[in-house]
Amino acid sequence: MTAVYGRDGKKLRGFAYRNHIMVEHSQPDGLVSRYEYDRYDTDGKVLKSSNNLGEEWTFDYRKDHTVVTDALGRTEVYGFDENRELVYRIDADGQRSDSERDDYGRITIERDPLGRETRYLYDTEGNVIAITAPDGSSTQIDYHETLNLPVAVNDAAGRITAYTYDGRGNLISITDPAGYTTRYGYNAQWLPETITDALGKTRRLQYDTLDQLVCFTDCTGETTRFGYTEYGDLETVTDALGHTTLHHYDAAGNPVRTDYPDGSHETFEYDRLNRLTAYIDGLGAKTAYELAVDGLPLKRTNALGHTFAYAYDKARRLTVLTNENGETYRLDYDQTDNLIQEIGWDGKITAYGYDAAGQLVQQTEYGQSTDKGRLKDRPETWHIHHFKRNILGQLIEKQSRKVSGRNGQSKDEGISRTRFEYDPITGNLTKARNQHSSVELAYDELDRLIGETTVHNGQSATVGYRYDPLGNRIRTILPDGRHIDYLYYGSGHLHQISLDGEVITDIERDKLHREIQRTQGSISSLYDYDPMGRLKSQRTVRNGTQTPSGKQNPLAGGAVNRRYAYDKAGNLIQSADQRSGVLNYVYDKIGRIQEARNSQTGRSETFAFDPAHNILSNKTAEGKGKGNNISSGNRLKEYNGIEYTYDALGNLIYRQLPNGENQYYQYDLENQLVCAEIKKAAGNTEIWTYAYDPFGRRLSKERQDKLAWTSTDPKRTHFVWDGTRLLQEYTYKGSYTYIYTDQDSYEPLAQVFDNAKDGKQYLAYFHNDQIGIPKEMTDIHGNLLWYGEYTAWGRLKKDERVYKNAHQPFRLQNQYFDEETGLHYNLMRYYEPEAGRFVNQDPIGLLGGDNLYQFAPNTLMWIDLWGLSAHGGGSYGNVRKASSGGEVNHMPAYKAVKDGGMSGGISRYKSPATWMSKADHQKTASWGRRATAIEWRSQQAKLIDKGKFGKAMEMDIRDIKRKFGKKYNKGIREMIDYAIDEQHITRAEGRRLKRKYTKC
Repeated sequence: MTAVYGRDGKKLRGFAYRNHIMVEHSQPDGLVSRYEYDRYDTDGKVLKSSNNLGEEWTFDYRKDHTVVTDALGRTEVYGFDENRELVYRIDADGQRSDSERDDYGRITIERDPLGRETRYLYDTEGNVIAITAPDGSSTQIDYHETLNLPVAVNDAAGRITAYTYDGRGNLISITDPAGYTTRYGYNAQWLPETITDALGKTRRLQYDTLDQLVCFTDCTGETTRFGYTEYGDLETVTDALGHTTLHHYDAAGNPVRTDYPDGSHETFEYDRLNRLTAYIDGLGAKTAYELAVDGLPLKRTNALGHTFAYAYDKARRLTVLTNENGETYRLDYDQTDNLIQEIGWDGKITAYGYDAAGQLVQQTEYGQSTDKGRLKDRPETWHIHHFKRNILGQLIEKQSRKVSGRNGQSKDEGISRTRFEYDPITGNLTKARNQHSSVELAYDELDRLIGETTVHNGQSATVGYRYDPLGNRIRTILPDGRHIDYLYYGSGHLHQISLDGEVITDIERDKLHREIQRTQGSISSLYDYDPMGRLKSQRTVRNGTQTPSGKQNPLAGGAVNRRYAYDKAGNLIQSADQRSGVLNYVYDKIGRIQEARNSQTGRSETFAFDPAHNILSNKTAEGKGKGNNISSGNRLKEYNGIEYTYDALGNLIYRQLPNGENQYYQYDLENQLVCAEIKKAAGNTEIWTYAYDPFGRRLSKERQDKLAWTSTDPKRTHFVWDGTRLLQEYTYKGSYTYIYTDQDSYEPLAQVFDNAKDGKQYLAYFHNDQIGIPKEMTDIHGNLLWYGEYTAWGRLKKDERVYKNAHQPFRLQNQYFDEETGLHYNLMRYYEPEAGRFVNQDPIGLLGGDNLYQFAPNTLMWIDLWGLSAHGGGSYGNVRKASSGGEVNHMPAYKAVKDGGMSGGISRYKSPATWMSKADHQKTASWGRRATAIEWRSQQAKLIDKGKFGKAMEMDIRDIKRKFGKKYNKGIREMIDYAIDEQHITRAEGRRLKRKYTKC
């Protein structure tokens, strides 16, 4: 073979030979790899491999080992036994990993550089029948006697997952350890035709004569239809309401345009190697990508012409980022490619240390350096974090110290410890504790969380959870024993919520299972959507129930009436409200809010930004100010009369307001706000303290100054959490319990107030706008209790309490308003709504976005639920541009890729992956060093070794779908598309995976 051509006739790859031995592999205008041999015949060995990027590897073959040297001069040694099987590896740092094999060459023991051993046992057919982890826990696998397929997996806890097959080897059922069974039916072509879940609900699939999925009918009878081009590319998708999305392709099969049901479209451009080079949104705004010959990004140019650049070393490791302001972010690595130092946009230095197995054991935050990132001039204080792990690598203690001093003279200024305990059999986290609290966790046989007990300040609160066979939560048990119950239809569409048997809401949905009606006491909220699924209008109407005499106000039944309009890029451009009037919004070409104008009052808010997305003071934007209001590293100095000061670690420590009020902030070793001192313009001072649990959730806030001690209102609030959502808050007035619109939602639906004064329970309802911000509250009779108006960045500018004791603490989704500071608590950080930014840098660093203080381009189409990473609620383009927090989950697991023999062709950075939250990632089957995870990766490696990369990927996709439903559908689809583009899987395989796993 001398060349590979695409279906458009263009050459994609070329090969050159010497004496029939390949000496060059090239891509037109792309990567060129060359090979030198000791002899050019079938017995020849590669002595040197190099490419046109300057990468180079040399190979020195010895009797029982081979030495590989790369372009940086690093050497790795691979050792072999007498059968030429790999038995050890010594990495560039001198750390050794070993394998022992049986007479058949099968690995029986794997030993890492720390001496931890994982053992494997096989049957006579070569199947792994037992895996023993380093801690001694073991997983057993039984196989079908003739099909050689697993029929039972018995984990270390004795929990069995069973599999059955038909005579052809098709999987026909899976029964989990709780006894819940999912069944599969097939057609004559052996394609899955029915999927029946543990509740007996059946989904149906239909195919055309080319075995392409043409109809998918969910368990409620609603059908999605698919059409294809003559080449088998997906051309049309028509949902159950008849809305059709149309995909266009170029001659090479690249998707070049997508037409959406609302008439908008997006287009894509590619280079001759079919790599994406430009994205154009529905308004014609273009984002362009410049790529290196190996496909790594070199430059991203947005629609305003601003560029973000990437630079790499000889090993193709990312070393320098240059933002739109020309500032740099630097990354340094050790000999084994572990990140050992980051130097931020502002010069802040963070260093990392690892053990022999590559596990993080130390992190040092040196703060902002005055010597351009070199450590010889350290700041006066820094934080050191030490991490201790058990034999499985699980974190068991984090010890943090604050150190002060210069020139080698240092002393500890404070220390804190967070400890974690795990179930020795299942590996589940069971207890966590820090200086403020302890949290105990309990699980069922499917590893689902069923109980969480938090002890703080001598008070204990336990929250319980119950689930149906599909994993839908059906009950939340409150600390006082009351319970919130959830009813579903189909595979998990919420239909009703009740509290102790009293219905809180009944929900009606359309054919796409979107909420179209919700009862809220005596009124109902009605919702209408545009063809893109965006909220078009919402209003309330009376249910027909009579309001008691004397309780009705003029707005009863019609408390809410709003309409929304969007542009072709998915941006909200108008919101019409019966009280606040018509608001019109203007954006720049990259979606940043420029103006919010009220056409009724004529008043407007205007905004401007520098190229790196820092908001500019009005005077700076107009050229009237003295210099820039942004210091280096995206730190805001001043905004419209508010002054800001930061510490060396980038935390906001001082804020001076235009009214003369001064606020001072203190942080703990986790950079969490723990104290706020507010000096009022009138001369009085308030001091507030905040405490957090081991997961970073705020447990309490309390006023500490002398006035608070003598007040009848002690100003103390305790918080109880449902995962990462606020469930309850307790004050001297009583308790507030919050119920949300859905189990995966952070939009508040109802508030239950238990009044400590009269002992009665009061129910109120929230009415939220298109992005989930509460705009009104009503009582059970439909009477208006509260309504508010917000600035474009989410500050409540009008707080209208029709009922004087109405309590509405929420702002943007999952933000809690602190009246004392004016800040919004956003789980992992605090948000400052005046400038629309966070008060300190993102705890997850660049994973949360390029600007570590930025919330989002706007608050009208974006949300940040945890204070870590914003996610777009608009078009595909908006979401695509977002940076994501959480963790990256490789699919298949990267260890399986390496063990399957593909690591030479797929780097860790190019392996297919998707974003997941850290908590969810740790629940996946391939994560960690549990015996089941090791076996999982082993099975994936076997599939990859057999050339079945798509099947290995499918294992992880199926696992994620089973555990999290539709939560990660979008990421899975993008990952599959990437795998197709990188030719890890075929287009047909990719279509099959998307049809099977990312619909309904």
